Amino acid sequence: MSNTNDEWWSRAQQRTDILDLGQWSTWPVDVTPALVALEHAGLPATVETFDTVRLADGRRARVAPAASLRRQPEVDPNEPELLLVPKSSYVAPRTMVEIARASPNVLLVNGSQVWEDGRQIAGERAFQMRGVDRYAVFAVARTLPVASGRIDQLAARTGMSVGRIGDALTILGDAVRHVDIGWEAVDMFALADWAMTYNGPGGIATSWHHPGTVEEQARLLIDAGALVSGAWAAMTPFPGLPYLGRDGNVESGRTRVAFTRTMPDMAALGFTSAVPPKDGPARPKFTVAVPEDDTIFATSNFPAGGITDNTITAATLMHRYHEVDLANQVRGRIHFQADVYYDLIHQLPD
Repeated sequence: MSNTNDEWWSRAQQRTDILDLGQWSTWPVDVTPALVALEHAGLPATVETFDTVRLADGRRARVAPAASLRRQPEVDPNEPELLLVPKSSYVAPRTMVEIARASPNVLLVNGSQVWEDGRQIAGERAFQMRGVDRYAVFAVARTLPVASGRIDQLAARTGMSVGRIGDALTILGDAVRHVDIGWEAVDMFALADWAMTYNGPGGIATSWHHPGTVEEQARLLIDAGALVSGAWAAMTPFPGLPYLGRDGNVESGRTRVAFTRTMPDMAALGFTSAVPPKDGPARPKFTVAVPEDDTIFATSNFPAGGITDNTITAATLMHRYHEVDLANQVRGRIHFQADVYYDLIHQLPD
């Protein structure tokens, strides 16, 4: 009898006694869009072998699998070889462009953009849609449901310039409106939910082990000037709001993240660098990041003491471990605060 769902697939994938396929990805990379873009850039190419294309001028370019940008193939210095990087949904466009600028041997194709020898030779200018200062947009989006106001007030609350706030409001478009008290969300719950899709603050991170409890580790990092996020932040009660206290054992939360403007001396705090174990289960670790998005410090949840605001906390919970239950609890907290704020602004008599 055949299964009508995908349980058989899950069971088969777990068969590591034959061969562990966890790190393998062997499905073909579709280079059709890349070949079209190359032709438009005056660099027509054809598929030569399973991992190379041949340019009309005779040069070969090895195709980098979309998920393996960081594992650049070795290049024989006696026979320089280009590395063709097709557009990847796994890697941010900005990261791809940085790779192209820094690596002369990378032939990067990102949509209509073609990069060769560290410079863009075809397609719309990179970041011409310069767009979008997404950090500013998300900062305003997570602020408006709980704190409407004039542009200068929003600037003070988010730590951004008035100009950045104005640009962000323009991008938010029909999701916001101007009223007598300033700017507010048209649908505060919908905007709050969208803000929780925040896709990261950029920057760099390192991971650390510590013999203490999560509570002890979090306090050490906060005392060193960091903002803690993830499970510990989600379970930290707000002063005066006991119903928002801890739900479950804080040690069970898997997402342990902290953000800091400058990296503290982790060794002095009792932390040791986290490395993957050679055998046995992985130990819990705290990831400490120096983010590019500094708005997360301005909008942090100061009443709760040293933790990220609820929106950043929810996004962090969903990012790596997909801790849906905890994220939903934080979402409920955000909706409650938005509801209370709306009532205070619109329902109270003059």
